[in-house]
Amino acid sequence: AALTAICVAGFAADAAETLPAKITAAVKNPGRPALQMAQDGTLKPGAVLAFAGIQSGQAVADLLPEGGYYTRLLSGIVGPKGRVYAVVPRLGGDAAQVMAGDGAKAKDPSLNLPMNRVERTYVMESEPSFKNIAVYWQALTQECGGCAGAQNNPTIGALSLPEQLDAVTAAYAYHVFKGELSHYTVRGKQAAFDMGEMDKAIYRGLKNGGTFLIIDNAAAKGADFAAAAALNRADPDAVKAEVLAAGFVLDGESTLLARSDDDHTKKAEDVLMVRGTSPADSFVLRFKKPLGAPDTDKRPKNMMAQMASYFGNTRANNAGARGQQGAREHRTFFHADGTYEEIGRFDSGNNVFASGTWYWDADGRMCRHHLFQPDARDMADCNGGAERLGHKPGDKWLEDDGKTPVELMKGMVYFDE
Repeated sequence: AALTAICVAGFAADAAETLPAKITAAVKNPGRPALQMAQDGTLKPGAVLAFAGIQSGQAVADLLPEGGYYTRLLSGIVGPKGRVYAVVPRLGGDAAQVMAGDGAKAKDPSLNLPMNRVERTYVMESEPSFKNIAVYWQALTQECGGCAGAQNNPTIGALSLPEQLDAVTAAYAYHVFKGELSHYTVRGKQAAFDMGEMDKAIYRGLKNGGTFLIIDNAAAKGADFAAAAALNRADPDAVKAEVLAAGFVLDGESTLLARSDDDHTKKAEDVLMVRGTSPADSFVLRFKKPLGAPDTDKRPKNMMAQMASYFGNTRANNAGARGQQGAREHRTFFHADGTYEEIGRFDSGNNVFASGTWYWDADGRMCRHHLFQPDARDMADCNGGAERLGHKPGDKWLEDDGKTPVELMKGMVYFDE
């Protein structure tokens, strides 16, 4: 028995020593919340993220980060030359969706005050140990203009980030999208969120060879997603089928978080948000976008050159409209350094000033990452490509809805033409 104990202890020590140094350093980072570090013994993040194969310098998106347990770890692994995008779903497709609607306030054990999902991610942006984390708060859907059956299914999945990714992680998130977040609001109407379409969006947003890592609470075999809302669980076979249908290949499975004594008929607690909770039987799946897959990046080529006519000029949306938010003329000024400002015309009825950065996503949509005003902080809003590349001052056109007038005006005019 003593010899066995020595051998087991030696194996454990060797296993810890075989972890890459960058992962060990990320796990031991004293900047991590102490109450999150207390969960490491059961969540085994070092071994799980070693299985994921994420490397220094990579661009990674953490989908539905909740309290940021994995987000902070990913920050340390990719290092100062890497980027971590904390992607928070905006519960509604309308650009005017307010922050207060994004999830009931919940008290993360690492924080003092109850906060909703996007507020919890703001904490990470202010922490000096995690300067490479950027929050992108977005609807995860886009309107499906001329798609067949668009009236019944008006949106498709979207992951709108400024670069193709090396990896996407979804830790204890899949069951949330199949349960709690399975419905949302778009243009004032209820719609069903299609996680299968979101898997396709993740596929489009990854580089060839990119990784999609899924960790979740296991439901009983054959349960599909029926237990997602009530039990916080997902059937790993159902997850595999849905992700494989998006074009991914299964690259590996791990039993690191498996528990044979778990009762799959009972509700799994949220291990990322509830202090002292033991994880349920959990599966870890690693998918890959094939190296030989067709290029899915639809960002414009030579984008800066094609946008040159916008720099120093003014784009007027809802040209001539007077009224409140959503029905007013507002002006946007794009700059060659990737920033923008937006303001309402002086007599339009709404003069809110906004600023941030602009970019194109993998689906070829022009997006803006709002940094100011505070109520829209980190909101990523994409318009389907209303910035027609190569336009010249004096050009007029309609938005994709065929109704909203847009024009490109000469000169940076904030208040009057």
